[in-house]
Amino acid sequence: SLGVSSIASTVQGQAVVVNVKSKDPGWKYCICPDENKKNSLKCIYCHNVYTNGITRIKFHLANIPTSGVTPCLKVPADVKDEIIEYLTSKDNKKASRITEQKRIRCEVDLSHSEGESVSDEDGASNSVMLLNSTRGTTSKSSGGPMDKFCKLTP
Repeated sequence: SLGVSSIASTVQGQAVVVNVKSKDPGWKYCICPDENKKNSLKCIYCHNVYTNGITRIKFHLANIPTSGVTPCLKVPADVKDEIIEYLTSKDNKKASRITEQKRIRCEVDLSHSEGESVSDEDGASNSVMLLNSTRGTTSKSSGGPMDKFCKLTP
C-alpha cells in the first residue's frame, strides 16, 4: 500500500503518527514528536530528533558517515539495509535520468540557428532571427520573453 504510517501514540501535544502517501521507507521509522513542529522527525529506535526532512532520517538510519547526521546505533540490520538499498536505487534512477536528458540534448540540431530558413516534411518554413534587445525602452511588449530571440514566419 502507498499509505505508510509510523507507530506512535497520538496524545495531544505529544508524538504524532506520520501518515504519508509515499513509497519512501523512511517514513516507517520515524514519528513527529510535536504536532506544532511538523518539520521535526524523531527516530523510533534511538529517539533522536532531526529537522529539515525525511532524507536526514534516512541518512541517520543508513549510518552514512559523510551525511552530517549522527548514525543510529540501535537500528536493526534489515532496516539499515532497506534504507541503503532505497537510497542507492534512487541515486541510480537519478543518474540514468540525467544521462537520458544529456543524450536527448545532444540530438538537438542548432546548426540552422543563425537566421537560416528551414523547412520540415510538411513544407512549412520557419526561420530564426536574432532581434535587438528592447531593454531600456519604455514601450510595452505584447510578446513573451522568447519573442526577442526568435520569430516564426508562416
